[in-house]
Amino acid sequence: ISIDTINYNVFKECVDNDLVDILNDISACTNNPEIIKLLKKKNKFYSVVLMHKRGNPHTMDELTNYDN
Repeated sequence: ISIDTINYNVFKECVDNDLVDILNDISACTNNPEIIKLLKKKNKFYSVVLMHKRGNPHTMDELTNYDN
């Protein structure tokens, strides 16, 4: 089961109840680095998808052009 969230509390709830195997975080855990500590806490291997975004959730849709 995969969860797509940047919210620590949402991910923690899923981890605490053994409801998740894969974390997809569009902030690459920069929104809350405590998520990384949570991944290490449990004696379980998690797959992690780290994404990137330009700007913040309010501006990232406008920042879609890249020079390279």
